[in-house]
Amino acid sequence: MNTELSEIQDNLKNTVSAEISLLNEGVNRFRVFTPFEFEDGDHFSIILKKDKDSFIFTDEAHTIMHMSYDMDVSVLKKGNRQKILTNTISNFGLEENEGELFIRVNDNNFGAAFYNFVQALVKITDLR
Repeated sequence: MNTELSEIQDNLKNTVSAEISLLNEGVNRFRVFTPFEFEDGDHFSIILKKDKDSFIFTDEAHTIMHMSYDMDVSVLKKGNRQKILTNTISNFGLEENEGELFIRVNDNNFGAAFYNFVQALVKITDLR
């Protein structure tokens, strides 16, 4: 494991949970293993990757896709669910692009970004 990866992993473990680990999946791309799960026991799909000059945590649209197994996700685009989704994305500092949820890591603060990202994913999955 290279020094940068080791430092990022240590930051995440110290800030969020000792159960977090990273697996290198290519150039500047890491799968993040966590204890956080959907209600059915599947783990959140979280990727840390380099995006231009910074890193982002992304679900690569997995969260909304996973929710579609149990519900018609078009309801997330109207009414109270849309309002809650939009507010959650905004309040936790996430961005959304065609179902992909992601957060940028500012000032190498991986732990805070990851914590906000997971908190948002949990709140979004509660929209079911």
